[in-house]
Amino acid sequence: IKETMDLGAREIDTTNLVYERSEAPLQSMTLLTRIYLGIITFAGILILFGIMQIHLKARKKETAIFLSLGYKKSSIIMQHMAENLILYLLAWIIAVIFAYFAVTIFNSLFAGMSLHFAVGEACISGAIGLLVVILATLFSQLLVVRFSPRRILSTFS
Repeated sequence: IKETMDLGAREIDTTNLVYERSEAPLQSMTLLTRIYLGIITFAGILILFGIMQIHLKARKKETAIFLSLGYKKSSIIMQHMAENLILYLLAWIIAVIFAYFAVTIFNSLFAGMSLHFAVGEACISGAIGLLVVILATLFSQLLVVRFSPRRILSTFS
């Protein structure tokens, strides 16, 4: 788009051709960044599910003993849920504190650039992470729900 402004004896020509040329690569870069972030998030969720499965298999004997002693399956699941939620909340608090100080240090080192720590976004990511941990814990507890203590303990003999 080319505009000509008449200021009496002077004319000013303006064009946004350079802006239009630089806008397309920036939009594609934003799209690629979002795609990479989605892939990394999905991979992280899969890794978390795998770790939870491995963790539960390591505790299979303990779970079977609790079941044979008369503990309810829901009590065992809630114990595992509480343990995982406590670990997650501690990790999230440490990550938020680390991110805050990292942003502060980055801004002091690079005066021309400015990063902002968004509390709202940190809380949203924390809530999403909390949901993922709850789902991963429930998914990993399928072994407890499906099998009897006898069947679980028979895999050790």
